[in-house]
Amino acid sequence: MKIYFETSIVLDLILATGREDSETDSKFPWLPKDSAEIAYLKTLLREERPYQLATEIRKIFSTQFPDIQAVISPLVHYEAYEWLVEERFRTEASEAHLAKWVRQFSRKEVGDMLAKIKADAPKNSSADMLYGGVGRGFSGENLLGLNTEAVTLTMDSQNFTKLSKYAYAQVGLADVFHLLAAEFLKCDFFFTRDQDFHRLRSEIESDFSFKLLYKDEGLAFLKSTFKSSANRPFPTKPPKPNKSSSKSKAV
Repeated sequence: MKIYFETSIVLDLILATGREDSETDSKFPWLPKDSAEIAYLKTLLREERPYQLATEIRKIFSTQFPDIQAVISPLVHYEAYEWLVEERFRTEASEAHLAKWVRQFSRKEVGDMLAKIKADAPKNSSADMLYGGVGRGFSGENLLGLNTEAVTLTMDSQNFTKLSKYAYAQVGLADVFHLLAAEFLKCDFFFTRDQDFHRLRSEIESDFSFKLLYKDEGLAFLKSTFKSSANRPFPTKPPKPNKSSSKSKAV
């Protein structure tokens, strides 16, 4: 069995780890980094369901052998990096200006400012440092258990006829590409937290060969799959050879 992880789930996995600047103390620059207020805010935020969902998913993949193929496409990497760069910029800008004002920037305005930072970087050391921090690559270390597989997508007249209903329903092109990618990769399931996919579930499951798993449905499926398989916890260290037993076998 093969399951496609759509970007909304992958971003939750990134948020749950805090390794890609998604949960930095700089979001609260007026508070000391080790303050009780920061600890309380982190606890409060971690009680949100997306965080809990992602934490449980990571726990499954980090402690058990998978009985399924969990995959993402390069499109997921692209969207994750795009999102991370924007979030890094907004976080840094919030320290330089009022956070509410910074949050009102459109993505186009953010893109214009990022372009200005990149242009100034060769001649301005501060801009260069900011560009290096905001624009650094996406390591993907958070995506434990997920394999990236290449896809080749074709948008012909037959595809357009089938997919035009999604354009009418205001589903974005990137979301449509995710559906095509999952079909190309011959996935059996499509795991998402995006409401657009959920509201068009019947159309999607009619047009494509995979079943949609929305939010907790995906977690329940992963848990049931692992429970039904003969898996065991990953060893933290390679087992040491038993010298006494090896000697007895040699005799």
